[in-house]
Amino acid sequence: MGKIRINELARELELKTNVVLEYLAELRIPDDRSHSSALDDELADRVREHFMPEDEKETLRKEAARPLTRNTAKIKPAKRKA
Repeated sequence: MGKIRINELARELELKTNVVLEYLAELRIPDDRSHSSALDDELADRVREHFMPEDEKETLRKEAARPLTRNTAKIKPAKRKA
């Protein structure tokens, strides 16, 4: 499991560190966090998703809801020996 510092995540998202810290406070993440505190991957992904532009969120939702392709949807039965 990896970690990323809050200031690096803010830079990646092109946000000020305070904006990320305020969002973490909304999530009731402990207040003792600073710009140099590290977040685990799961929490960092949650922050990325929150600040992701709506059009990118919609694209991800469509991809997740897309049905399986024909090749992956069919499972061939095993051949039985007589």
